[in-house]
Amino acid sequence: MKIAVATNDGERVGQHFGRVRHFAVLTVEDGGITGREMRDNVNRRHGTVTIGEHRHGDCFDAVSVIDDCDAMVVGGMGHGAAARFRDAGIEAIVTDERSVDAAALRLSRGDLPHLEERLHAGRGGH
Repeated sequence: MKIAVATNDGERVGQHFGRVRHFAVLTVEDGGITGREMRDNVNRRHGTVTIGEHRHGDCFDAVSVIDDCDAMVVGGMGHGAAARFRDAGIEAIVTDERSVDAAALRLSRGDLPHLEERLHAGRGGH
């Protein structure tokens, strides 16, 4: 299973996917982490590229950065962004787990809490 975790430092789960600088992409197999890479959370608007900066509605580029992942874990995000990930076949999980590694391992075991109440409307329907 390949899991993207929104993060700024590769160790802690970020609180809002659109404001984190990176995704830690972890491969989990047989109960352990077998692969790890960091990918920039890139937003493109009007020909410019920003990393870790977020405008509501800029989710499509973030989705394309992790489109080979089964799930994306974060501390908070908007309903619209969650829907874009789901539409791309990526499960969007909002959690209070703080550790990147623990979040990926718990998700692979099926015991990572999904706190849907942390999804927010945001501006612009995001």
